[in-house]
Amino acid sequence: MYLTAGFILEEGLPVEILEKVLLSMQAAAQEAGVQFVAGDTKVTEKGKGDGIFICTTGIGWLPENVHIGGEKSPTGRYRINSGNIGDHGIAVLSARGDLGFTSDIKSDVAPLNNLIQVVLAAAPDVHVLRDPTRGGLATTLNELPVKVL
Repeated sequence: MYLTAGFILEEGLPVEILEKVLLSMQAAAQEAGVQFVAGDTKVTEKGKGDGIFICTTGIGWLPENVHIGGEKSPTGRYRINSGNIGDHGIAVLSARGDLGFTSDIKSDVAPLNNLIQVVLAAAPDVHVLRDPTRGGLATTLNELPVKVL
């Protein structure tokens, strides 16, 4: 429902980059049907901030009948992946440019709130929803007792 955003900007960051980021965030918020309600900005010395860092927090409510969590995953259940594994990681690594490769792969970043509402309406007994960005697929599978299709 609501988002906050904290920005750490390196001194000298071109305004065009900040504008591009803000327009992208605005478009994503509109697509998700959420609104930014608070924000903060700090500036670091030139050479100390790597351009821009953004930290966001989402605030919303789950219906009372929804109980989701990794600890609720029974052994032997199946894992359903909603997109290609690794696209986001490769897109981010490629965009950083300091690893010596480029790629046409686009990040799979997308608002998930509407997709999750559809999933829960169709399958209200969903036990776990997990974003494998942190740690990748191997970490996700290690954390959850699942079978892979």
